[in-house]
Amino acid sequence: MTRKDVDELELAVVQGRFTRQQADELIEKLVEAEEVVRAGAAPFNQGWETFAPDPDWPVPTLLS
Repeated sequence: MTRKDVDELELAVVQGRFTRQQADELIEKLVEAEEVVRAGAAPFNQGWETFAPDPDWPVPTLLS
């Protein structure tokens, strides 16, 4: 699993947009979420892991 934008969080701390404590709390929540995903726990275990649309379905178009 690859984390994205962690460097931007660090920059936000340097810029004063987040405190170090807030950033650390965000990282803690991130770690918890990663553990849920890795464990395959709900809502990531409800049968959609192998879903693919029927190839005969038409491709939707955007309305203008």
